[in-house]
Amino acid sequence: MNASRGTHLPSIALLAVSGLGLLVYWGSAAAFAAGGLYMLVMDGSLSAQTFSLWTLSSTALFFGLLLLPPLGWAFLRLIGHEGPVLPRVPGVQRFLPWLWALWPPILLLGHLAFRLEKAAWLVLPPLQILAVCIPLAWFFHLGSRGLEKLRPPVGWGLVAYGLSLSPILIIGLEMVMLAGAFVLLVLFLMNRPDLMSQLAPLSEQILNQQLAPEMLLQRVRPLLMQPGLIAGVLAFMAGIVPVVEEILKPAALWLLAGKRMTPAQGFVGGLLCGGVFALMETLGNLSAPAEELWLVLVATRAGTGLLHMTASGLVGWGLASALGQGRYLRLVGAFFCASLLHSLWNVAALVMGIAPVLYPVSAAASAGTAAWLGRAAPYVLAGLMLLLFAILGGMNQKLRAQSAVSAPPSASDFTENIR
Repeated sequence: MNASRGTHLPSIALLAVSGLGLLVYWGSAAAFAAGGLYMLVMDGSLSAQTFSLWTLSSTALFFGLLLLPPLGWAFLRLIGHEGPVLPRVPGVQRFLPWLWALWPPILLLGHLAFRLEKAAWLVLPPLQILAVCIPLAWFFHLGSRGLEKLRPPVGWGLVAYGLSLSPILIIGLEMVMLAGAFVLLVLFLMNRPDLMSQLAPLSEQILNQQLAPEMLLQRVRPLLMQPGLIAGVLAFMAGIVPVVEEILKPAALWLLAGKRMTPAQGFVGGLLCGGVFALMETLGNLSAPAEELWLVLVATRAGTGLLHMTASGLVGWGLASALGQGRYLRLVGAFFCASLLHSLWNVAALVMGIAPVLYPVSAAASAGTAAWLGRAAPYVLAGLMLLLFAILGGMNQKLRAQSAVSAPPSASDFTENIR
């Protein structure tokens, strides 16, 4: 069925965002691949830097592939076509709950891929992408099963904006705030000549590579334990970062859905936005894979993906309730809950990471509360994961029950602004 021709601004915007994103990602993939090939030829062996470049190239190539469907949908709309009707594949819904069964073998194969030496650069990247995507796909299935589905142009539009626009907004704003924090740090040090007298010779020794890592940590530890610095880091990681990310991760819902979303559609759209963000963040953290950390990092980042998807789902649900039903207090409450969950997660992860550095095992007895918090942090994260699972499943059941007693709006209502 042909759609009416004419200038359609949402499709033009989607075409531009997808096309520019595709050029950037595939251009970056080519540049990384060329750099890796050059280093491989010059070094004669597969160094860590070469391996990292090949991994970055594969990741950028994958992100570019994800932008092809929204690019195609936008192009078809602009030339007057609705787009293809996607066939239903029998058995897919029965298979999705068992995605987890594929995850352990993929993790094992990825771990073993490091032992292939010269062939690792070719084998590991696709396994790494699968290892990251499988839990995210399962979380999406868990949260969206039985709910109103997004039309392909809407879903792929969220993917396109999540890959192209949201990272620029989030990273750009966080970099501006980091620059502001750096200025405040400089002003703080200017009023602390005692700390400046310690930093000056230390920075010179670091630049001249005169300190072993253990000695460097010993010299830096007293500076890192300054209460003002710790408070500033916590304020940024547990206060500013969660608020910024929870505002901007589902921002594409404003652009694509307008006021036509139901709460269920807003929740599903938020899950998708959070999943795209988690995909980018996790694959970015795995751009320089190390054999001894790869398995642990991939497994633990699945929990971070659950956090991002659940939090964004809550915000999307609140956003749809506010725009479609005028329930603005629900949006405030959903955003507060999402930001609080994100803040608690960041605090626990930060404490788990820095407590062993600031308070090594030899000093744990005298560290008191700080050392206890470091030991308790993994259990806090595990408890938060269980809570996030409960919220994801509970929201799905609640929205399914609401959908059963109220007739959903027609697809044309939700997609009027992109048809």
